[in-house]
Amino acid sequence: MDYIEKNKLLIILVAIMTLLNIVSISLILLLPLRPPQHPPRAGRDPGQDFIERELKFTAEQQKRYAELRRVHFKEMDSIMRACSEASKALFDLLKQERVSDELVRAKAAMLGQLEIERSVATFMHFCDLRALCSPEQQLKFDTVIADVLMKMRESGMKREGRPEGEPPEMGPRTDREPMPMPPPEPGFPR
Repeated sequence: MDYIEKNKLLIILVAIMTLLNIVSISLILLLPLRPPQHPPRAGRDPGQDFIERELKFTAEQQKRYAELRRVHFKEMDSIMRACSEASKALFDLLKQERVSDELVRAKAAMLGQLEIERSVATFMHFCDLRALCSPEQQLKFDTVIADVLMKMRESGMKREGRPEGEPPEMGPRTDREPMPMPPPEPGFPR
């Protein structure tokens, strides 16, 4: 009896812990695990599932949309490879002792032209996607596309390492002297 009186608090705590364990295990075993509301299908882009779900595409529209995406991504892959090569060519100029502003601007202009091509290709892809929709779906598309574009911008900013909503620094640099001209290459007229 003396033992129970001395350890009354300890016995109560052990009883409470045992009850909590029983309740926790019961909940785990008895309640079914709910899958996410709209899990992406295996091997598919969540963005594709989002568009199809929001616009309520038919099976035929889904097939045509998949083909649109395939063609678009093939075109974008080509543009992105060209961007990578143009960027490499621009930054390879750093290896030269002297580089003219004109040459740097020409290489940068090539990157700018490729960015224009990328933007136009993306715009045309969304035009094709909108044309795929019924009139009712087009109304929904017009509201959904703003969310899609915002998510695309945010994912681009995250890849570039900038905080969301913060634009990149832009504009000409005024804190440097003009670059000296490189010596002319043999056989290359100036």
